[in-house]
Amino acid sequence: MLLVASAESTLTLLITLYVLFKARLFFFRIIFQERFVLMAMSFSLLFSAFIGITSGNFGTLMRYKIPMMPFYFSALAVIFILNKQRISKKISNN
Repeated sequence: MLLVASAESTLTLLITLYVLFKARLFFFRIIFQERFVLMAMSFSLLFSAFIGITSGNFGTLMRYKIPMMPFYFSALAVIFILNKQRISKKISNN
């Protein structure tokens, strides 16, 4: 079970890094421009921080992060899509 949990966490990290490197500085700009993304990211980060501080058991951490994951991945998806739209607009304008 721990192997599956660590693979899931690694995949989450890789997806986050991929979106971060694709969007670069636009990543942080879009977080503060789009209200949904700001809400989803702030909920995800605050929820994760509080759960991480209050729980020391890795098994419960895996179970408690389930409510956070849809918000986090939705925010990453919106950032990725808006970045693609920005790039395609930039290409079509040139």
